[in-house]
Amino acid sequence: MYKNTFQPLEEGTEIPKNNPLNVSWSAYKMKGNQTYDDPELNIYIADKQKATITLEVEIEELTFYIKRFKDIVNENIELKRCTSKFNTLTKMEKLVLSYLLKGYSSRKIADQLFLSYHTIFTHRKNLRQKLKYNSLTDIMHYKIFFS
Repeated sequence: MYKNTFQPLEEGTEIPKNNPLNVSWSAYKMKGNQTYDDPELNIYIADKQKATITLEVEIEELTFYIKRFKDIVNENIELKRCTSKFNTLTKMEKLVLSYLLKGYSSRKIADQLFLSYHTIFTHRKNLRQKLKYNSLTDIMHYKIFFS
């Protein structure tokens, strides 16, 4: 089991070149009531384009933290991908998507929105093309946009 919290600096915060940032970081293993010490994480801003992250951990825990870091990066990449696709949707497609995520059928969505079944079918077809999904389980991560 792990817990991960990352709190970046507020937008517009000026960081002098090569100074470490103070970043709140917790990504620790729990085994029963025992937890491992938090790793030391430092971020150095080389310029406005690049940064270096250093993580000081016990060598036996290195694999765990590398995996967690990769997971965080991959989640961020997926969120950016979903956001760019979501932003291409029309208001009506977003509305239909919200009903799909709630488990509504096309007929029920049509009844709720006072539209024809064929109109909803067209919106679903457009959603499938824009979001590139095969089944409804593929779009469940879009729930984040409706919470």
